[in-house]
Amino acid sequence: MTEPLTLAEAARIMREAVRDKSYRAFPLGQEAEAYLRAKRKRLTDASFRDYEGGLDKLARYFCDLGLKDFEPPTGTRRLEEFLDAQYGARAPRTYNKNLSIVRDFFKWAILRGELHGDPTLAIERARARGVHPRRSPTTRSARSSPRTTIYATGSRSGCCSTTGSGRAR
Repeated sequence: MTEPLTLAEAARIMREAVRDKSYRAFPLGQEAEAYLRAKRKRLTDASFRDYEGGLDKLARYFCDLGLKDFEPPTGTRRLEEFLDAQYGARAPRTYNKNLSIVRDFFKWAILRGELHGDPTLAIERARARGVHPRRSPTTRSARSSPRTTIYATGSRSGCCSTTGSGRAR
């Protein structure tokens, strides 16, 4: 009986798989190779590794598909499935980074005329659980900043501030 694969062993296998560049044998991998060659001058070494790793996973996940198979709306559903399977349980930041990589890859394909519609357009970025977007100053309650109120005027000097009692500072 064989021992189960540890996380460290799985990570080593994935690093070696990227290093051996075998993802380029797949149709999507060939396109990813051309894309990475075009992006090489603009990416740091660390970013290049991230891009290659993300596109490696994409090419292996869809090893039988080419760019034309990602025309929306079917392509959008396929990419949502991939992103959820690969990064859905991970941190929102990881999901969003990989969505950005995939989004840029398909934008590049569209600019080259390889694809007509953007399958990533309808895919939303992940939001951190339990974190609410910042409220703009106009929607804050009076309790959030009780001591200072800012009034806009038409003059170039713009504003004056007062204390909570209405006296000028």
